[in-house]
Amino acid sequence: MFNMEGRVVAPLFLSMITTEQLLAQQQTARLNFGQMLRKWRQANNWTPYTAASWAEEAGFDTISYGSLGLLEQGTAGELRQKGFFQLQELNSRLAERNYGEFRNIQLLELVTNAKPLGSEEKPVWDATDFWACYTGLLPVPEPYR
Repeated sequence: MFNMEGRVVAPLFLSMITTEQLLAQQQTARLNFGQMLRKWRQANNWTPYTAASWAEEAGFDTISYGSLGLLEQGTAGELRQKGFFQLQELNSRLAERNYGEFRNIQLLELVTNAKPLGSEEKPVWDATDFWACYTGLLPVPEPYR
């Protein structure tokens, strides 16, 4: 996994699992990840279109509503590295209250009332956390199980 500066990030938990174990848990992990994203979206009172609409209005790149839907269903297949960084961008903008410009007042209200996704240990997840959860190396945070 790479961070935003392109440096390799190797979390400690990677040395604790074999490739065979990782592959065996992959489908369950993807289903759990998708359910987590859906519960997070619903907890924020967002539709499947909210994140993409916000990104379009504010001028940043995020995961499309179609890809989000596939992720939520656990049917997305292999999520590319860019997808994890797009989730990070969305999450960090929420945490930093960096909303950008809005024309749509209802969308502004939805976004400004939303909470970033994270865990008790790390309240705002980054791309590495999203990837680790997607692969089953990091558990889904309690509120989204």
